[in-house]
Amino acid sequence: MSSWSSNDFNMVLAIATSKNRIIFVNEEGVQVPNFEIARGTTQPVCLKWHPLYHSLAIGWSDGKYL
Repeated sequence: MSSWSSNDFNMVLAIATSKNRIIFVNEEGVQVPNFEIARGTTQPVCLKWHPLYHSLAIGWSDGKYL
């Protein structure tokens, strides 16, 4: 699963990987170095960027959100 930020100035793609991590890729297709999100063995199940700000909501398989 993935989600594009809606900010035209600095678009970022958040991608949930098969290793229970969320990585970030810029609009040139380059992964943002040293920046990812993980919660142990809990899997991300939903990603959604805020429509105006650089804020990402993440739903996890244990029912929690970040």
